[in-house]
Amino acid sequence: MASPEMDRETYCANLEARVTALRHRIEEVERAEEAERVNTPGHPPSDALKDLQARHDELSRSLARCQFIEEDDWVSARDEAESAFARVENALETATARYRGRGSGGG
Repeated sequence: MASPEMDRETYCANLEARVTALRHRIEEVERAEEAERVNTPGHPPSDALKDLQARHDELSRSLARCQFIEEDDWVSARDEAESAFARVENALETATARYRGRGSGGG
């Protein structure tokens, strides 16, 4: 969670970097699922991946709101963005749980 004294510009830049890092981790899950689907044609993305993607979209909207909202309303936008970030982290944990221990470097 961001410190209360952090200004909006600094907070949003920090959040954007955190969202980018999460996006890279999400892409790893997407690649793992895609590799699995190649071996089982017609296999749709898992519910966990679909949920993860939806929550990431929600987080992206929260980030945009935080960046462009009026200055006096940005604290509530920040809190909303932090909640959305936590939901993405939880969804990512669920989606990656099935791949632990597989492939190179799994563990």
